This record gives sequence, C-alpha cells and structure tokens, in this order.
Amino acid sequence: MVKRIIPLALILALSMTFAASSFANAETLYVRKYPQDFTAKEWTEAELKQSVDTGKTADNMFANFGELLPESFAGCYIENGGRLVILLVDGTDTEEERRKYRDKAHSDDLLFDVAEFSWRSQEAVREKLTDALISDKLRGYGVWSVSDDVYGNRVAVSYDGDMPPEQVASELAAAYGFDARLLTLEQAPNTVTYA
Repeated sequence: MVKRIIPLALILALSMTFAASSFANAETLYVRKYPQDFTAKEWTEAELKQSVDTGKTADNMFANFGELLPESFAGCYIENGGRLVILLVDGTDTEEERRKYRDKAHSDDLLFDVAEFSWRSQEAVREKLTDALISDKLRGYGVWSVSDDVYGNRVAVSYDGDMPPEQVASELAAAYGFDARLLTLEQAPNTVTYA
C-alpha cells in the first residue's frame, strides 16, 4: 500500500521525510534507499476536505493531551484515505488505550497501528542529536540533518561520507547514550547504493 503524508505542521513540528525504506540489518539498523521516486498526485476536493477534517481531529487530540503525550504514543501519519493513523507502542495497543485517543481526538474515525519506539524516546534522541548538530559536534560523521522517520518509527540522520551506516549508528548511540535501533541512516544520494 502506498502511503501519502499530508503536512501536519500545525499539529507537531514534524519534519517528515519521504523515501522508500528497507532494513539493512533487522537486528540493528534501518537504512534508507536512494534515489527517491516521488509521484505527484492531483487532489480532489473531497480529499482536500478529508485532510482538513483529519488535521482538525489531530489538532483536537494533541490539544487535549497537552504538553505530555502518553508513553503509548509512537507517532502518527495520515493514510491514503485521509484518515489519521495513530501508532501505539507495542504492548500498549488495547481497546482502553484506543478509547483514550478517540476521546481526546473527539473522533471515532481513527486507525491504529503498532510501532516499536515511543514518541518520547524518539524525541529524546532527536533533541540530543539536534543539539550536537547545532553545536557542530557531528562534523566528523558528516551529519547534516536530523529529522523524523514517521513510517520507520525512528529518528532519521542524513550524512555524507564513506563511513558505513552501521558504524555511524553505533558510534552516535555510544556517544549520546541511546539504542542504535532508534536511527534510520540516510547516506547522501549517489554516494552508496544499497541492494
């Protein structure tokens, strides 16, 4: 199934990355493949209305949760049909938990899926790496971007250079104290091709 992301900038400051993803090593690392293939699509009036309605649903949910999202929250996106998909951390996907999200969103029109990492754990890694990027501590790795990998349920790190992604991930994880599996490594286009 092809998924389409509708910007949710007003909902969260998510910098969503569009790319086809594959596991390089299912145990340790999520690696993005390049080049990217994007197909533009004309939106119908009904699709645009649905996306606005879905945005309002998401706004309601986030506003009602306030500053602190539940530990069960692993992320969200809008699927092809324009419905909001809430990712719940594996082991927390219960009817009671789903009801909590429906109540906060003031909508029963939500879809749910399971993911590995909580939004809070992703946010902690994203903040550490963003701070390090801003203070120029990631220069040796060639890191030039830290963002969200919503579909991968990870933090995307884009970098230039010849260092293998596994090495970049393990060194960053060791230096900044997090699980390397929380990263999606995106090596600069045309530098390396992953099969």
